[in-house]
Amino acid sequence: MITIIRKEDSAILEVDGVISEDYSPQMQSSDHTIEQGSEVTDNIRSLPEVFTISAKITETPFDPAGDKVGGIQRIQDVLQFLRQSKRKIVDVVTTRNGTYKNCAILEFPHTFTKDRSLQITLTIKQMEFARATSVIISPQTPKPEVKAGIVDEKDAGQQPMNEIVATPEERQKSTVFQYTGNIFRGG
Repeated sequence: MITIIRKEDSAILEVDGVISEDYSPQMQSSDHTIEQGSEVTDNIRSLPEVFTISAKITETPFDPAGDKVGGIQRIQDVLQFLRQSKRKIVDVVTTRNGTYKNCAILEFPHTFTKDRSLQITLTIKQMEFARATSVIISPQTPKPEVKAGIVDEKDAGQQPMNEIVATPEERQKSTVFQYTGNIFRGG
């Protein structure tokens, strides 16, 4: 049996005709080279659990107490619950694998069968939530070296300029470049 509890309004769906439960826990590892001596566990992380439940919902469920709705209404109620659970957080309780909190129903393809039942496959993903926290760090007084700049630093004042004398060849090249530039600029 599978029980799905919608957190928003505590609505409950119980599915007793479970055909299969498929689980495939996955990990993700770094694609980059791991530095020698570093913790390998820092480069491998657990991905959110995704699992699939296949079930059959009949118009005439077995209910010795007679409390449950039967007929086509039961199938319509199941589909309505699933449609209303889109984009909602649910908890899933399984008899075989325990409770999964904070899940989302990703898809629920379904087929109406000849024996007046609904064949349904639920794909469910357990969501991971992060909690934002802030940390207050008290300001520190800057150190004197930082405040005044580097201790060894001295103002060298104005520096003399050295005149560069061009050779006759360099002057000729310069004139050719000026002339070519003037042609291309329209001068």
